Amino acid sequence: MRLRRLPLKGAPLAARQSRFRGGYLLKVPSMTMDDFGFAPPPFKPDEALASLTRSLREQGLTPHGNLFERRGTAIARASVDGDVLTAARVKRPSRSSPEWQPRTLRSSADLRDFVADLKKQLAQWSDRDD
Repeated sequence: MRLRRLPLKGAPLAARQSRFRGGYLLKVPSMTMDDFGFAPPPFKPDEALASLTRSLREQGLTPHGNLFERRGTAIARASVDGDVLTAARVKRPSRSSPEWQPRTLRSSADLRDFVADLKKQLAQWSDRDD
């Protein structure tokens, strides 16, 4: 027995979907952060600075105040500025006057992105750049 196909050109998507593959399409409402009923934890810059210091030590950088160095060359810096963490990394390692790329970290996600970016840059820079 062969099924008869109806011309469905211009029909809505729900009518075009095969009934043999799961029936009609249902519109799934989009989820937002407000739909979950809870907010992300508040950003605490003091704790974030301590976490950043630990992460950068694991990458082989030495903290000197708010500056982080590798073999005497400044690589990154970070400081608490009110309710945000102000961080920066060098564009290229230089002993004389490094060119800084500043970033304002307002959340834990920003902090993770900064550490991941710095880790990637440290891997790209070779010993001749120091």
